[in-house]
Amino acid sequence: MKKVKLEENFESFFEDDFENRQISVFQNETTLEKVTNSQNENSLDNFLSLIKLIFIYIPGAMTIHFVGMVIYFYILFNPGVTELASGLIVGGIVGTFLTMFGIGKTNDLSYLKVPASILTGSVLISIIFALITAFTGVEMTGIFFLSSFPLTIILGYIVKKILDKE
Repeated sequence: MKKVKLEENFESFFEDDFENRQISVFQNETTLEKVTNSQNENSLDNFLSLIKLIFIYIPGAMTIHFVGMVIYFYILFNPGVTELASGLIVGGIVGTFLTMFGIGKTNDLSYLKVPASILTGSVLISIIFALITAFTGVEMTGIFFLSSFPLTIILGYIVKKILDKE
């Protein structure tokens, strides 16, 4: 068997015989595939953010809204503060973590304004409902809770969008 000697000439590669000393770049098939992959990744990212919004943000906002609506019972019925305080604190912490994970901004502490706005909106709505109940004498706690819940979700999402623009 004969050995084939390949002659490699690297010196010609490094010579300066390019026109205007420019090297042209060619696109190959792999760069064209990356464009379609990035489009797929963007659609998957949008789908993942929708799933996080539905299954993490909304239950967290509902937990915070529930904590705020308990003030409605404090105003009307004046139960013992010590009996529900630990449950309200734990519910508030869990709801805050869920909303922060749901919006995907766990490291940025300025996004704590989102759960705070949900809690503030819920407390204000519960005070309004307590005044309506005191003046009319009609107690519709379940309807109050369910009718005001979308308002607090939208309020938190609007605050998130405002913080995203900043």
